[in-house]
Amino acid sequence: MGTEKGLEKENVLEKENKKIVLPGDSLGTEEEFIPGYGTAVAEDGEVLSAALGEAKMIGRKMNVESEVPGMGLYPITIGTIVYGRVESESPMMALAQVGYPKVGGKRASNYSGFAGLHISRAKKGYTKSMSEVVRVGDLLRAKIVKYNARQGLIDVSTDDKHNGVILAFCSLCRQRMVKIGTDEVKCTQCENIESRKLADDYGSVEGIL
Repeated sequence: MGTEKGLEKENVLEKENKKIVLPGDSLGTEEEFIPGYGTAVAEDGEVLSAALGEAKMIGRKMNVESEVPGMGLYPITIGTIVYGRVESESPMMALAQVGYPKVGGKRASNYSGFAGLHISRAKKGYTKSMSEVVRVGDLLRAKIVKYNARQGLIDVSTDDKHNGVILAFCSLCRQRMVKIGTDEVKCTQCENIESRKLADDYGSVEGIL
């Protein structure tokens, strides 16, 4: 009797085509379905859950509806553009807290996480130090180039002309800086001049963050 009830319950779940998953749980492969909200694609093509929630198949798309507000609401894939604030900086690496921009006045996702920007992916050509690229507190736009879905680690790049710092803050007095050259900015308060890897639309932050 107990076995019959167990099978009956299992059949109901199969009919509804949903299950509770944890971050990093395997959902299948890209050959089986299209990755949707709350999912991430590993380098080998395996589709993993990026959130704690309910996995649901809608048509050929697999989504994970998060049980935790603000987590896993957007598919994290290579090439996705994210915006963030630089939280730490060392000679070879910067760490930024990133998320998604507003679209039509509403944020596309409440996802927030940390991404690493290595000096080799910061800009074209030789770069002596990350201090020539970003400083703590700067706002930047970057592209996801690597995502370890199992560990939740994101690597980003800013080495094309559109990505880079979109708003810089003076390392001396923390005031906003204005663009004065291809990769130079000047403080509006103390007139300190610093180097950055600037996005081609530097200063265009209205409605993004």
